[in-house]
Amino acid sequence: MKKNEFAELFQRLEQGFDALPGIGPQAARRLARHVFKPAGAAELAECIQSAQQFTRCEQCRMPITTECDGCGNASSGELLIVEQADQALTWREFGFSGRVFVLHGLLSPAAGCGPTELGLAQLKRVVAELQPFAIWLQFNGGVEAQVTEQFIRNLLPEMSLRSWSADDLQQHLHINGAKSSD
Repeated sequence: MKKNEFAELFQRLEQGFDALPGIGPQAARRLARHVFKPAGAAELAECIQSAQQFTRCEQCRMPITTECDGCGNASSGELLIVEQADQALTWREFGFSGRVFVLHGLLSPAAGCGPTELGLAQLKRVVAELQPFAIWLQFNGGVEAQVTEQFIRNLLPEMSLRSWSADDLQQHLHINGAKSSD
């Protein structure tokens, strides 16, 4: 590899990492350096390639490679709407046994994320099919979370939606013996 090739690739890596949420220029530079360590690039490349094999479940939008475990194993009439897939995993670990729906983001016109990208029409169909007795919204907060919550409330006006903090949800699961049924 010629000197200019390295410089161009390093700059592309920095720019790629800098474009990721929460990564600034200094962290992007450190990550780019890591890629050039002997074990750094191989494992990262393997993980990224593995992630590309996932699709989304048509019902809950969790990343899957075959069949969705979460939809088939849900045992309560509750629905938890979360911002990201890793949040759904956390609630499963806490003992939530209801259905989950993953938005994969929040409404953000500036970021090009609207109702279509969040699967909100799909959410409406899922709610109509399930007829859950409770729907919980669990977002990380901020203006985009408030706007998304209000949009969902307007989308599902006939449903009782509970916007609970992580602590509220944990307490509910604890009170109900690590199960999410009332």
